[in-house]
Amino acid sequence: MKLHVDQRFARVTRERFVATYFAEDFNDAVAAISGLKSRKLVEEHIEPDGTRVRRVRMQPSARIPPPIDRVIGSATVAWDEVQRYHPSEHLLHFHVESRAAERVRMAGVIRFLEDGDGVRRVIDAELTITAPLGLGALIERFVIAETDRGYRRMGEFLQRWLDEHGPASS
Repeated sequence: MKLHVDQRFARVTRERFVATYFAEDFNDAVAAISGLKSRKLVEEHIEPDGTRVRRVRMQPSARIPPPIDRVIGSATVAWDEVQRYHPSEHLLHFHVESRAAERVRMAGVIRFLEDGDGVRRVIDAELTITAPLGLGALIERFVIAETDRGYRRMGEFLQRWLDEHGPASS
């Protein structure tokens, strides 16, 4: 199942947008709004070509429906989002790693595009869940809906954050 989110953020340069997007103070503040119970940067390094590689551990705050709980076999759902941001292309590739890796696959791309006085964040991802008795499609719809809702709430918060934490005056 595919996820597509295209949001525009006003009054911000792409450089400032990307810096904010990766800033831990912003990410700590937005976690609960995005539907996360916890979010922790586990690993981050910058490669010689400037590529930023990150591993972020996340746990959702949404109640997990029983069919999903049965498929993943755990009362606690958590995953690592592994990200590779390529600054020369303004492109972030990501995939999800979890204990349910043989049944759950999610990967995608986030593009940061200049757009007038702002930036568009375009997210394209695909989720595949393998489960018996047609439960995979049911679970995919739930996860995509929660993910979409989280990104949209994050977007609203991000615009407010950008407006309230404007660039430093020179």
